[in-house]
Amino acid sequence: MTPFEVQGLLYHNLHRQVHNTPDLQLVHKLSLEAARFAKEIAQHLVIKHAPIQTRPGQAENIFLRCKAFSQGASAFEAVKEW
Repeated sequence: MTPFEVQGLLYHNLHRQVHNTPDLQLVHKLSLEAARFAKEIAQHLVIKHAPIQTRPGQAENIFLRCKAFSQGASAFEAVKEW
């Protein structure tokens, strides 16, 4: 796991605790699929969710920030913006 993934999971699970929902666990395969899809939507300049048929039983959060005008976002910032 990358530091960003560890931090993102931590912050996401802290947010879930506020709502009395169980913690999530990181699944590396899903992280790779999410990264692939993020690159795909970035190439097409269209922000959209993956078709529900391609992710049965999965939810999806999308965060966007233009890196041209900032250093990018931390995992905390991304989770906070969901």
